[in-house]
Amino acid sequence: MTLRVGALTPDGENAVVPFRMPDGVPIAQMGIGALRIEALVDSGGDGLSLPETLVSRLKFAVDPVTFAAGQSFSTRFEIKAAKLAEDVRLGAYTFERPFVEIHAAFPLANFGGCPMQNFALTFDQKSLLMRLEASRKRFRLTATPTAIRLANAPDSKPLEPGLVPVGSHLRCGSRSRQARTELAVSILALRI
Repeated sequence: MTLRVGALTPDGENAVVPFRMPDGVPIAQMGIGALRIEALVDSGGDGLSLPETLVSRLKFAVDPVTFAAGQSFSTRFEIKAAKLAEDVRLGAYTFERPFVEIHAAFPLANFGGCPMQNFALTFDQKSLLMRLEASRKRFRLTATPTAIRLANAPDSKPLEPGLVPVGSHLRCGSRSRQARTELAVSILALRI
């Protein structure tokens, strides 16, 4: 993670997309076919997870099947897996007919560590803009692997004194694979 002074400029939602940040976790708009949904941009999730409430509005190449059980602090739930018949878009980037996880426990989609590893991300928390940088525009997302690897990293520069991230909650790493998950994240910070 790199902290530095700066600001992002909107670009028509190509590489720079708006987000909101209730509770300190960024939420951005994604497209699935013609459907627009909100998704947490959260490395704490592994793959591309969708809430079960969306299933009736989606088209699948492979129908959802039970493949795991999940557990939160208050409940246990079934996790299904499927392959979408439609592409998923975030800004100008496309995930072609991706593998997705479906669950009933969470109300929002989660754009987790596996899809995030394709990007170097920059968050401008003051302007609520996120820049995605990648070497290509189209990606394949298969079943969540057992190890996540770093694909993009920002240049390493010394941290400027007096910079602090904006927001009360910053996290980089997977809850279940904390030690193995690395993501390149730049945060544009405010000078104190």
